[in-house]
Amino acid sequence: MKKISKAKWLPSLILVIVFLIWNGIFTKGFFGAFSFRYFLNIFVPLACIAIGVTVTVICGGIDLSTGALVCVVNCTFVVLQEHGMNFVGAMILSLLISVAVGAVNGFFVAVVRINPLLVTYAMQTVCTGLALYILPIAGGKTDERFTNWYSSGTILGIPVSVIFFIVVPLIIWYVIKKTPMGYWLYATGKDEKKAFESGINTVVVQFFAYIFSGLMTGWAAVAFSGSIIGGDPNAGSSFTMNAVAATVVGGTALAGGEGDPIGGVLGAMFVELAIYAVLGAQVSTYVEELCNGLIVLLGVVGMMAYSLVKNRKRSVEM
Repeated sequence: MKKISKAKWLPSLILVIVFLIWNGIFTKGFFGAFSFRYFLNIFVPLACIAIGVTVTVICGGIDLSTGALVCVVNCTFVVLQEHGMNFVGAMILSLLISVAVGAVNGFFVAVVRINPLLVTYAMQTVCTGLALYILPIAGGKTDERFTNWYSSGTILGIPVSVIFFIVVPLIIWYVIKKTPMGYWLYATGKDEKKAFESGINTVVVQFFAYIFSGLMTGWAAVAFSGSIIGGDPNAGSSFTMNAVAATVVGGTALAGGEGDPIGGVLGAMFVELAIYAVLGAQVSTYVEELCNGLIVLLGVVGMMAYSLVKNRKRSVEM
């Protein structure tokens, strides 16, 4: 309990609890079996992306290519199945594409030393065009076995989507965190120059961070395909900024060196709960996006203010 009270993601946990209660009261049928399962299924992709983005931010970078990469992987995954490939093979090839995109990002950030904002924004543009080339208009259909497994499968009453696409990546992250790479990621994000001088290969560390982010984005895109049951070259565009917002709300410092992917998952849940709260309020569609943006903005500002106060308190104590 003491460890949780000191966690940087505690405010995001509180926000999640508040918005769960809010939706339970004001969103009709929110905690019904079907409705809540549907919410979890659409929350999973954003949570996966937030895990990957959090790792790049911890390492001192950022990844703005995630939304467009989701579109590329989603379209590839669907088109491969439309051409007769089973969903396992389509998943593997799609994930390899996402890893390749992460590797390209990592190469230009870590080796060529171009600003990660510029690199990943440029990659977002490339991926947007690639998604439209692969599937010009929305269409296609994922394998029914995969869709049913994703949308209704359970293990001990817990949705398969949550276990496979969130719990497994978090376990992988905590295994990495126990290795030297985990320490190197935080050290590089805290002070890249000092990390390099202490013998850490910061190029390899940054390269790894972007490959991990690419893999998590591909993982998210496969989950997203199971949620929308088809391919759409534009459907994933909103993920980019929502994932960054989730990362910040989850307590990860944009300056690098601090944070935890579990905070990113909680931040993603807050973002999706905020969207549900607006939908439940049945406001005009003209102001829906405005309300969503304002709620998320307040969450981000509140989290940054909390971090600032906490850091000042820590400085005074020292």
